[in-house]
Amino acid sequence: MKLDRQTLHDALCAAPALYATEGTAMEDKIIYARVTGSWSMCEWLIAEYDPEQGIIFGWCDLGIGFPEWGYVTLDELVDLDVEIKPGFRVRAVLDTGFEPVLFSELGRD
Repeated sequence: MKLDRQTLHDALCAAPALYATEGTAMEDKIIYARVTGSWSMCEWLIAEYDPEQGIIFGWCDLGIGFPEWGYVTLDELVDLDVEIKPGFRVRAVLDTGFEPVLFSELGRD
């Protein structure tokens, strides 16, 4: 099922504004939402959000061995829809059971 824009927006509204945690060490940033890619190893851990511009800051791992902190837009996640083989599509999935947690507690590098 395709991720709904409003659902993702609502889940991100608790996150602080962009650059609000700029002085916070990465391991001490609070992650407010987790989005994964279905049928893939993709994962986005969201620490900041600008609802007016739809810009998200957080940790991203596309499953190719080079995770990084950076930016993605709300629309890029919602529009993610790639057919990797017939009948198998990669789409963004919101982890609805995710609770805010320090990045260091998630065991990511």
